[in-house]
Amino acid sequence: MFVYWQGYEVDGSSTDYNVVVPERELIAEVLRYFLTLKIIDRNAELSVTINKFTKQVFKWDELDKLYELAVHAETEKIFVSASCIHPDQLFPQVRKDLYKLSATRPGAEGKNHNYKRPAVSPFYRPNLQVELWVNSLNKADAAAETYQPDGLVFNQKTLIHLMQQPHFSMGLICGPTFIYEYAAYLVSNLAERFPEIGIDGGLDCAGGFVNGCTYAMDLYTYEKIIVKSPDIAATLQELLAADVFIPQMPSGKYDRELADAKELHLYHLQNIHKASDEHLSAQRKIVKGIIGRKQSFTTLQYETFVQKIAQIECFNSVDMIYCSTCGVKINDKIVAITCNKEGQMPVLEFRVPLEIRQDFVKTLKRYGISVI
Repeated sequence: MFVYWQGYEVDGSSTDYNVVVPERELIAEVLRYFLTLKIIDRNAELSVTINKFTKQVFKWDELDKLYELAVHAETEKIFVSASCIHPDQLFPQVRKDLYKLSATRPGAEGKNHNYKRPAVSPFYRPNLQVELWVNSLNKADAAAETYQPDGLVFNQKTLIHLMQQPHFSMGLICGPTFIYEYAAYLVSNLAERFPEIGIDGGLDCAGGFVNGCTYAMDLYTYEKIIVKSPDIAATLQELLAADVFIPQMPSGKYDRELADAKELHLYHLQNIHKASDEHLSAQRKIVKGIIGRKQSFTTLQYETFVQKIAQIECFNSVDMIYCSTCGVKINDKIVAITCNKEGQMPVLEFRVPLEIRQDFVKTLKRYGISVI
């Protein structure tokens, strides 16, 4: 797998956290608690691979068999793959707890996140898959005479003590394009709940937590500005006619660059008409049926499109955001126009860099456009 990050093609290798457990019976409890953490998406599929060969999908209300397998003497390894909830869908208190962890990020502790409504970039969808693996065969891991923890370290004395004797191993795998705060939330909660385990690791491919591709997605890429006007087309047309923004169209290699255009372009759907239906998800087939071969949209056509998508039940609010994202330029800064959904109604959003937030809000108010 390869990902594209800051203009470079980089290897899509993942990052590991080591979770060291003293007793076999505790493995099931750690796994059980991990799957109840509030950023784990219980509406997504839970995929389990047993001994590297047997893959199963477990129902969330039938996990007792999984916990039994995790501590069974004949189970060599289990890989449990779950999804995390997208930042735009987190409950307010969970989001607040998550954002607090930004201050713990090594290499970025002093960064001032002066945001009112921070948001991830809708131009790239974060990979929020996380895998917890379990080795419950026996206490076969070699004891380390000396052990130097690295990365994020939790319960350090316990970790070093456990590493100096036979122990059971678990591990957390994430990335690339994961989010640092998500990883920190998962491992810090495990360490707090289970003081008898030790955790370390998490260094990215650049040897830290800020420059590699593992945590390439940032909770603070943009500031979210929600527009109260129900007339999406009229709002956008007024701003377009006044040259407040310049529409952008995907261009360059892999359509990852942007160039000036006259009409709006759906960033993630630019060439969907070229894709064979057999390679499209059910959602993308629906979108393809709506827009056909169309690649540019007037503001009215854009409103018509988002109204149709908002009324389709299988599109949740995050799906809606990525379907409706258009790039525009404001004061030489790339800004995202997108729509969330409330019920079956689209809600217009601008996602702007922090440095132009204040001026842009003033511009909107000058044109009589109210924001939340």
